[in-house]
Amino acid sequence: MQKLSIVVVFAVLAASQGAIDSRAADKLGKILIKAATHEVNGQQFPDQALEDSAKDLRKKSGGFVLAQDEADAEYLLVVVERTEKFVYAALSFKEGDSWKPAARLSGDTGRYVCWSCAAGDIMGRAADWVKKNRKRQ
Repeated sequence: MQKLSIVVVFAVLAASQGAIDSRAADKLGKILIKAATHEVNGQQFPDQALEDSAKDLRKKSGGFVLAQDEADAEYLLVVVERTEKFVYAALSFKEGDSWKPAARLSGDTGRYVCWSCAAGDIMGRAADWVKKNRKRQ
């Protein structure tokens, strides 16, 4: 009975791995999302508001797979500005070893200043750009 349980566990794991692989194939690509930093006297300083928006964007990654570093990413999304009602980000795509600018995206926080709503807007626009331009890259 114990041997049968082990076989069943391996069968379930193998089947779930196949499902995970097929879902990954449906993704738009690997994207690295980060916040721009500010330079003062040659030193880089993070901006907490931009970092917060980058976290919101990661939570709304949708059709993208989140990359851990630039070497692993196909797309780069950098949060560059956050105002009272908008978040702005720059989307780039990798061509060879360098990043090429793709689009400047914006997201509206809406009437009730919903930062995650702005993140959803930006990720939707990034997905639209990739779907439209993926074949041209």
